[in-house]
Amino acid sequence: MPLPYLFLYGRRDQTISIMGANIYPADVERALYSQPQLAAGLASFMLLVGESHCIHPILCVEWVTPDVPDLPLQQLAREVEENLAKINSDFRNARVESAANMKVELAIYGCGTGPFAGKDRRIKNRYVARAV
Repeated sequence: MPLPYLFLYGRRDQTISIMGANIYPADVERALYSQPQLAAGLASFMLLVGESHCIHPILCVEWVTPDVPDLPLQQLAREVEENLAKINSDFRNARVESAANMKVELAIYGCGTGPFAGKDRRIKNRYVARAV
């Protein structure tokens, strides 16, 4: 075979896997909407895999307006994480094995900013993206 090779990898079901735990967009959506402060302005969300201190889930939320209210992000991230653990047994079991890897990082962006920037608005959301 002539070089270069092209390898495509990833998941088509928009699921991320950390420490063997499959995190599904439907579970994340349920966990987000269980938080009234987030549900009030949630336009879309995106999952990333962060690798700063260790591999962990990053949850990016797009707010319905360009201006994002001042929200207690760390507290909301803990509550989303707790709800994910109730909903998803993979996530719950992985937290027992490695709590640091399952610590959810939450970031909220104004409409059309951050990872949601771009002139093309999608009808169908893209829930998984490569971390920058």
